[in-house]
Amino acid sequence: MKILIYFILIVAFLMFYSVSPVFTLVIIFVVVVVYGYFKLRKRNVRTGGRGMFGYGAVPQNSQVDNITTLLLLKVLMDNDNDSRAYDEKKDKEIKLAKKSEKKVLELLELN
Repeated sequence: MKILIYFILIVAFLMFYSVSPVFTLVIIFVVVVVYGYFKLRKRNVRTGGRGMFGYGAVPQNSQVDNITTLLLLKVLMDNDNDSRAYDEKKDKEIKLAKKSEKKVLELLELN
């Protein structure tokens, strides 16, 4: 059954090759690359490798992960305080701009 499917695929590719040879070669190249990717991934998972993007891997040192998490939290908290200071500064600038606008309108009304 498998041989029959392969035979049909080969005949189909030969027929398509006569119409558009470059496109057929591109399709064959993509199929071979995808096949190799999945074979390599399957082999790495079986041999105890980390697989794609480290799935199935147990962290080696959880203390490093904890320290990294704490440092990231500290950076996030510091950024939050900076944004509050920025908001206060921006509010002061807006108030100053409104005062200036009122003064300009008053001067224009006098003329």
